[in-house]
Amino acid sequence: MPQDWILTSVHHPPQVDSTNNYAMQLIDNGLAEHGTCILTDHQTQGRGQREKLWVDQPGNSLLLSFIVVPNASLTVQFALNVYAALAVVNALKRLIPGCVPKIKWPNDVILNDKKTAGILIENVIRGQEWTNAIIGIGLNVHQQTFPSDLPQAGSLKSILGVDVNKSELFKTLREEFFENLDRFKHPENLWKEVNEILYKKEEQQWFRKGEKLQSFLIKKINEDGHLLLEDENGTLISIAHGEMVWQWSN
Repeated sequence: MPQDWILTSVHHPPQVDSTNNYAMQLIDNGLAEHGTCILTDHQTQGRGQREKLWVDQPGNSLLLSFIVVPNASLTVQFALNVYAALAVVNALKRLIPGCVPKIKWPNDVILNDKKTAGILIENVIRGQEWTNAIIGIGLNVHQQTFPSDLPQAGSLKSILGVDVNKSELFKTLREEFFENLDRFKHPENLWKEVNEILYKKEEQQWFRKGEKLQSFLIKKINEDGHLLLEDENGTLISIAHGEMVWQWSN
């Protein structure tokens, strides 16, 4: 495994179905190594969390996947999600003075109440060994209009009015992600850092479970990756990703 990630390959096909799919093909064909990156200008079948599509306008988004050889226990899988989200946040802070991104549990990046970036991690597990992780990141950069069924979506351009150089953003994000990657293996400090910028912390938020819609006070992300909520009676509950659906409006 190369120690210097900067020397590993960057694949830049103009268009793919999904950068995560492309990464998985490289792994299956024995052509991937720790640090390999896939970068594209357009995804025809981009994927988000919970089987949702990630829709982009060609050339207007930063669309990429990083391939990682974790060398870590399966118990810290969720910490890698948090680490990836923090890498996006820190890259944006470096490039855009005054930018204040938040992390929406489990791993979306929010600017001014608009979803600007999403992360989809897919793991390759052989037996009990976590052999690879594919970290897919979609970041809206220049896109000005979004589908009517995605009122919560926004871009750096539409939200902040800034024109960010995508090449510089990719370089900065790659540095942020790989230079301190081992942090996710010992995530004690990650939880503190993410909870300081947790979206809607100490605010009421609607969640849906089946047909039931309920409001909770968001408290924090626990060290097991679950979200700690407080109901109207002051009772604390902890939910796993996928157990309830975040409701953008009630």
